[in-house]
Amino acid sequence: MDISSRNGMDFSGVRKILENLYDFSEVDQECFAIVAQSSEPVRIDDLKEMVGKDRSTVYRAVQRLVENGFVSKEKIDFDRGGYCHVYRCRETEDLVSEMRSELEDFHSELDRSIEKFEQRTGS
Repeated sequence: MDISSRNGMDFSGVRKILENLYDFSEVDQECFAIVAQSSEPVRIDDLKEMVGKDRSTVYRAVQRLVENGFVSKEKIDFDRGGYCHVYRCRETEDLVSEMRSELEDFHSELDRSIEKFEQRTGS
């Protein structure tokens, strides 16, 4: 399912940011949309079913989200032994702040590149 229409929420702008600024794949983006819209922590097996991909593909996607600070990983211990990991989205305000900062840095980098190009071509 396309993340721009999941649960009626518009993720099209977020999708562009995730794809262009963070180089996230469609599976990464889909996993993020699911976790971001979930009121409860999400397990890899839940994501696997929702995304329709194999467990290892979903796991790699979620790891990229964790490594880039979009979701957090938590360990849940079971009373009768064993455990599982669950994932939840970071606070929206924190993510928005970081995305804006990344976007500003990217914009500044583009401006410098354009200025260098302009200087080298003599225009």
